[in-house]
Amino acid sequence: MHAFGCSLCPLAILTVLVTALFLPLPGAAQERVTPKESRGGKPLQELWADIPDEFRHLTFPEWKLPDDLKSWRQRDRKATRDLVLRCLGDLPPRPAKPKVTVIDREDRGDYLLERIEFHNGVDAIVPGMILMLRAVQNGGGGRSKMAAQGD
Repeated sequence: MHAFGCSLCPLAILTVLVTALFLPLPGAAQERVTPKESRGGKPLQELWADIPDEFRHLTFPEWKLPDDLKSWRQRDRKATRDLVLRCLGDLPPRPAKPKVTVIDREDRGDYLLERIEFHNGVDAIVPGMILMLRAVQNGGGGRSKMAAQGD
């Protein structure tokens, strides 16, 4: 869940889609020119030479920017999420909820520091720290902070 209360942040979706709308298309790409005064060096490869053919002619789906917040909440948010998920193709299933082990717990006065670790589901144990404010522990709202540090 993102801070905005959704599993796929609307701001991230808008950023990706708006960015995609303004990316240059292969036909509109900048032309490469070697200056006449060039002193050598490696010549530039052919434009799009290393790009697989299926990526050379990508098209983007039609997507209209939301008119207002009300229409975004009622209709556009779900439609945009569905569009992004469709563009991503078949995604693997969500990973199982990780088993988190508390390694150490320190009382730091205003907050509690917990050192944790969990298996990433592939090949490593991921260490991390959670700083929990006293207000959170006592049910008074507030926020926790988590920082993960790999080896």
